[in-house]
Amino acid sequence: MDTLYIRIYNTSPTPKGIKDFTVKYDSASYQTTVNAPVVYEEQVALKAFNDYTTHNTIYKINPLKAGTYTILIGNNKSFQDNGQDRDVAVSQLIISDAFLSGSINIKPQNEFVYTGLLLNRKTGAPYANEMVELYQLRNKALPKLITQLKTNAAGEFNYKSTYSPKNAAYLHNHMLLLHGKKR
Repeated sequence: MDTLYIRIYNTSPTPKGIKDFTVKYDSASYQTTVNAPVVYEEQVALKAFNDYTTHNTIYKINPLKAGTYTILIGNNKSFQDNGQDRDVAVSQLIISDAFLSGSINIKPQNEFVYTGLLLNRKTGAPYANEMVELYQLRNKALPKLITQLKTNAAGEFNYKSTYSPKNAAYLHNHMLLLHGKKR
């Protein structure tokens, strides 16, 4: 393989326009696509090796705005994957200046308190006294606002629920939206 082909799609969810972005594979044409807007495409020339050993390449993609991205990487410019000599790999990437650390405290009467800490990754400063909205993501529908929360001076917030954290998938279909000043 002498060239690597890269295509990056913006698959960011938003509260006003949720869309189910998926990677699609057409078994007739072997085409791999994503039903999302393309941010950019590029190709990278690779050094040729004839020693029949595995080689690795580290590549830095162009800077991207905060959001969720799906990246297709292929050894052919048409992004076909036939399971033989044409291959496509898929990766997802989330870019954010916000760092979220969470914990769960279990109280009597089956009350669960989810505690979150929001920090700015670049500066380490807390997102102090900021509004945060918790949404439930739903298939092919707009996200449902569950609650509005406010962080304290240390960047912490609490969310009380009667839904058990033993159901591991509970928060996987939720999204936090941080309102605030650009930092």
